[in-house]
Amino acid sequence: SVESVVSCADLACYSAKKAGRNGVELYQDGDQEFTKRTGEISWISKILHALEKKQIVIYYQAISAISNDNDHTHYEVLARLIDEEDGVILPNSFLPAAARYDLMNKIDLEIIERTFYALSNHKFGHLPEGCFVSINLSGQSLSDKHFLMQVGKLLKLYQVNPRQVCFEITESAAINNLVLVQQFIVEMKSQGVSFALDDFGTGLSSLSYLKQFSVDYLKIDGRFIRDIVSDSIDRT
Repeated sequence: SVESVVSCADLACYSAKKAGRNGVELYQDGDQEFTKRTGEISWISKILHALEKKQIVIYYQAISAISNDNDHTHYEVLARLIDEEDGVILPNSFLPAAARYDLMNKIDLEIIERTFYALSNHKFGHLPEGCFVSINLSGQSLSDKHFLMQVGKLLKLYQVNPRQVCFEITESAAINNLVLVQQFIVEMKSQGVSFALDDFGTGLSSLSYLKQFSVDYLKIDGRFIRDIVSDSIDRT
């Protein structure tokens, strides 16, 4: 059909761009790369449907100190997609497609709004002084010049205590959008929001970035600390 031909051409076009542009890719049935792209495209309609029907939901997990004499606890928000047929779908199934087709901004705002609603309605229970809820932000959102204003509006709409909010940003996203990220951090921190630098140590990591970004928490990539008990290098 015309639709399938255009779809195949679109997949080939995307592969050509990914390979460095200024080249030609021929679509072939069964090619692993094309099969992967076809699967991602099928997710797009599911994601858009889920956003429309409010089926992108939040779960949360507690982050607790390992010391017995420290009762500090905060929470990290986790995204899930509720599907009529497949039930609860984990983010590693749909977020790659969302990122590839520029839907992360919509998902981030949906998660932020749900989290702010939950905070304003005490769905996390009583948060003691110094405890907060962490929300992951994508590079797409951080590179959107309207994102700061949109988050500010949601803070006011739900009358959330900004000190109960922590945004997590990855190092690569921060580096790729240096000016906008710094502006976002400065403005949000002036209102009381805290920040965590996630996956530190991967990609273009450098200690100098800790001086550029006024973050409150550092989340070190697991590969560096997994053997911290037995490996002196990891411990250092």
